[in-house]
Amino acid sequence: MNFFFDAIACGLLAALTWMGLVWMSPNRPIESGKAWVQGVGLVAIANIFVWIALVGLNLRLIPLWVICFLMINAAIARLIFPLCEGIKIPNIWALVIHPVAISLMSILLGGAVGFL
Repeated sequence: MNFFFDAIACGLLAALTWMGLVWMSPNRPIESGKAWVQGVGLVAIANIFVWIALVGLNLRLIPLWVICFLMINAAIARLIFPLCEGIKIPNIWALVIHPVAISLMSILLGGAVGFL
């Protein structure tokens, strides 16, 4: 059961990180509350499933975790956010800064959970 709580914590941490980064990015790229909910939901759900997949496959290589989280968060920013109405994040933030920060936070959470 802790496995699922850890996955949910990863998703929530990723969503909170994304919210903070969007808030800090230039020109306030989110136009409505609906766009905030869509963005937070997409980031949280994607990161929950990545966490479940990596833990379920018993992959313990940290570089692999970093690459997986980087790829999924960059894919969300590049492929899915343009389909959402009201999300207009600049490319450098969406493809570099957000995925790197979210990946680092997810890895730090994984280390903290593993330590406990």
